[in-house]
Amino acid sequence: MTVVVASGKGGTGKTTVSVGLALSLEQPVHLLDCDVEAPNTHLLLPNAGLDLASAQETNRCTVPVPRVNPDRCTGCGACSAFCGFGALAVVRNRVLFFDDLCHACGGCSLVCPEGAITEVPHEIGTIVDSHYGPIHHVLGELHVGQTLAPPLIRAVKERADGLATIIDAAPGTTCPVMEAARGADAGLLVTENTPFGLHDLALAAEVFADLGIPSGIVLNRAGIGHEDEEKLRAVSRRFGFPILMRIPFSDAIARAYAEGRPIVSAVPGLRTEFRAVYDELARMAISPSGAVSGARS
Repeated sequence: MTVVVASGKGGTGKTTVSVGLALSLEQPVHLLDCDVEAPNTHLLLPNAGLDLASAQETNRCTVPVPRVNPDRCTGCGACSAFCGFGALAVVRNRVLFFDDLCHACGGCSLVCPEGAITEVPHEIGTIVDSHYGPIHHVLGELHVGQTLAPPLIRAVKERADGLATIIDAAPGTTCPVMEAARGADAGLLVTENTPFGLHDLALAAEVFADLGIPSGIVLNRAGIGHEDEEKLRAVSRRFGFPILMRIPFSDAIARAYAEGRPIVSAVPGLRTEFRAVYDELARMAISPSGAVSGARS
């Protein structure tokens, strides 16, 4: 089963939950860091009490981008007219290309009547594979200045081969989140009981509902924000996403995170709760229509 951990806003604790969930399964699992603009799962795993079973392997991630042969180009403008992202422009019968705007669709080379456009690889980021005990950790990191995150996220996801998979997605509801969530069996939305947290939780929940991904909610830093959880429960009822876990706001958890340790090392009892969350998501993935019946809200 593939679980994607997401949130409407940054800082709610997606990485905390992703790593805690992977460690609590106590079985071979893929942990994919698809928050490629700011990956950070690798900061917690070295202090998880697991041995690095293999040396890290780093691979380049490239996308095909066009190059124009000026000897064959007639400046007809067919490529510029086709490109919906403004990556090509014709100025005085000369084609100008802007790498950062290209979405690597390949359409310009197909519509060029002179065959003047070929494609060359353009590096957008790196993928780092490593193994910590039973965890196969894959981290994607987008190069500074690059904007095309989805191809890198797809490349990270291709490293998974059928084992249980936990995906740490980017915050928000943009294209990188959609790509990380694509094909997931279940979602886990992390929030906090604050106005900002609940507002953005509703945005993320709407996206996952539209994608048809059965999902649950984890309330992190429970005990701060609103005096009660009525607004959180309202979001839960609205989308049919049960509240599966509450992580308390505690000095021990904050201290562990500040020291780069997973929270399950500070509060071992959370392992049981994370495992229960995974089992509940598995039931929801098999029978999405019964998700609300298992809600612990």
